[in-house]
Amino acid sequence: SGGEPELGSAWVADPMWEPDLNGEPVIVAERLCKTYTSGRRAKHAVEDLTLNISGRVFGLLGPNGAGKTTLIKMLMGVLKPSSGVVLVGGHAVTDNPDAIAPLIGVCPQTCVLWPELTVVEHVRFFARLRGIPPHLLETHVASALAQVQLNAPQMRASRAATLSAGVQRRLTLAVALLGSPRILFLDEPTAGLDAGSRRALWDVLARI
Repeated sequence: SGGEPELGSAWVADPMWEPDLNGEPVIVAERLCKTYTSGRRAKHAVEDLTLNISGRVFGLLGPNGAGKTTLIKMLMGVLKPSSGVVLVGGHAVTDNPDAIAPLIGVCPQTCVLWPELTVVEHVRFFARLRGIPPHLLETHVASALAQVQLNAPQMRASRAATLSAGVQRRLTLAVALLGSPRILFLDEPTAGLDAGSRRALWDVLARI
């Protein structure tokens, strides 16, 4: 990273930081485990997983309940591992979460939209949560919406309740792109979409 973030922009990615795609891995997990206990029974959601991610795209494949979302949450620092180590951008996730947050954007599996808010109101709200300074807010909002092709005036003013499932996922992706994060976590971004909407979303991702 290029140093400590300025006050008011703690959640904005450092523009000087880039993943070293040809050198050290961007994400490292070593002997990672997450175990849930109920009485005397223990369930291993993630068990003894080690991986190094250094490419531009890395996919996790597995059936429901395989632990994919649990792993993503641990890589993000949202969920504490039962054991093991996670490094993102060279920072230990459990020891230095504030250094991780500016580097990542998240498109969760569950819907994070409010039906009554418009497209642009959503992105402005999450931009403020990201800590984007007021004088840069509209620039970041427009950039995020443009990347997912939602920056037309009529679309910006549309309420979330009126959007198709595919457009809602594109809006969620716009939120994930705020602050120009260097790492995007996409948790089943096309789940529940029809073939056309799924293809449109992948086309958007290919252009990012």
